[in-house]
Amino acid sequence: MTKPIVQAHTIDQWMEIDPEIRGLILKQIKLKDRLFKFLKDRNDSKGPTQKLGDWNPCAKCETKGWVPAEPRLPGIHPYQLPHPCMLKIYFELIGAPSSGSFEARLQLIFDLGHAVHDMFQSYGKSGAWGPIYTPEATISQTLQEKSEQLMIEGHADAENVLTVDIPGSSVLYEVGVIHEYKTMNNRNFEKLTQPKPEHKVQAMVYAACLNRPVVAYLYFNKDNQNLADFPVQFNTDLWIQIEAKALIILDAFKKKEPPPGSTGFHCQQCQFVLTCPAYKQSLKKG
Repeated sequence: MTKPIVQAHTIDQWMEIDPEIRGLILKQIKLKDRLFKFLKDRNDSKGPTQKLGDWNPCAKCETKGWVPAEPRLPGIHPYQLPHPCMLKIYFELIGAPSSGSFEARLQLIFDLGHAVHDMFQSYGKSGAWGPIYTPEATISQTLQEKSEQLMIEGHADAENVLTVDIPGSSVLYEVGVIHEYKTMNNRNFEKLTQPKPEHKVQAMVYAACLNRPVVAYLYFNKDNQNLADFPVQFNTDLWIQIEAKALIILDAFKKKEPPPGSTGFHCQQCQFVLTCPAYKQSLKKG
């Protein structure tokens, strides 16, 4: 007998489900297990590997991800919002002149990350996580109301609807899921017990704009190819903080009045440090 389906595609639909059931659903997301099963089944059947279309490195996120080969509107990129300095985000938003040097090793790290994203997205396009899978799900002021309100532009690694079957349940659940793919070395991978805080902030922007109740983080250990996945439900309290920060930056952008800068260890890697008034002031205090 086919089980009836309960849809939890959106955040509101998700919140209508009993919290205990939501916890059971999260335990059944299992991106890693589903991927391994898909790869085994494909290998057994010798099915073809489906390739993606044309993608370009994302220049606005320091080439840490892929975007479709098309222009982007100016706006706040979700990767920027975890950064502690709103002044840096403001400078990036207005296109302020920056300084920096090219490092071949960093380029190799970025390129490896691109390749891993490409790999996971090709698996998704081929059906690893079911038929409803969109790589590089677009976040744009022209597409979503929330994106327009906050001037958000970017792409989630993937948007997906997963069918979840809880053992003993009389129904199936269809759950809207945002995918976040991350690579790291073994030293950092072994420390993981949950998604990194900056990854949570970035992915929560995707979830809010695309109205998806769950973010599934898939971490790839580039030293030994091990995987770890963490499905996390939408966090309203965290989103309120993110939204407030984005609104402060947008207000500064509209008024053409730079927000206050936050100085610290992160200044060492900032491309605006040579001309930043906040950094110069911190040197005087030191």
